[in-house]
Amino acid sequence: MPKPTDDRIAAALGHGARITDVNSLIADMRAEHAKASAEAIRLEALSVAVSTPEPEADAAADAASIELRRATRLAAKIEQLEARVRELEESNRSKAREAAFDRVRETRDKLAADLVEQWPDLSGKMVTLLERIKASDAEAEDVARQFGVSPMRSAESIARNCLDNFMLPQGYGPVWIPRLTDSVIVNFAAATAEDVEYRLWPKPKHLDPHFYGYRVSPAR
Repeated sequence: MPKPTDDRIAAALGHGARITDVNSLIADMRAEHAKASAEAIRLEALSVAVSTPEPEADAAADAASIELRRATRLAAKIEQLEARVRELEESNRSKAREAAFDRVRETRDKLAADLVEQWPDLSGKMVTLLERIKASDAEAEDVARQFGVSPMRSAESIARNCLDNFMLPQGYGPVWIPRLTDSVIVNFAAATAEDVEYRLWPKPKHLDPHFYGYRVSPAR
């Protein structure tokens, strides 16, 4: 058995109301409002008709007043319920927004923790490999110069399966392949100007023993 309208209105305005239920109630009440309005118009017309006996006219006027009042109350209730729908929609949007932000925040915080845990070690390993590439290239140039031959192929070109001159083959045009040793690895810390200005790679020239092929003798 369907619930009385007043009970449905109370539920719609209470905690846990669902938008679909409130919209269904609004649709039903609009139908009631249209019916009451039409009946009020009919009764008002009957109350002023010349052919209507006076007692019936009075009764029709009283009934028209009741139906008009009912229609007015229904219109006011419908307006309140429409405001309730907007409130519920905003609440749902707010909950969806909070849930979305929580998901993104959780992913972000996990990434931040991973960066703190992994990045210094990864960047340190990359710097070590870059130093080895430069040292290997410098050694290849040294030994080639000593014996008057062309330097052997770079470890980087072998690993990356590209030409040793670090250009794409003919047919692609003169396209240079960026060297790994041309990479820039910034300092992970970023709390001060010194942190920001410091670079893990490339190292400052005065600290790079392979800058322009210059070799620093190993410490004795």
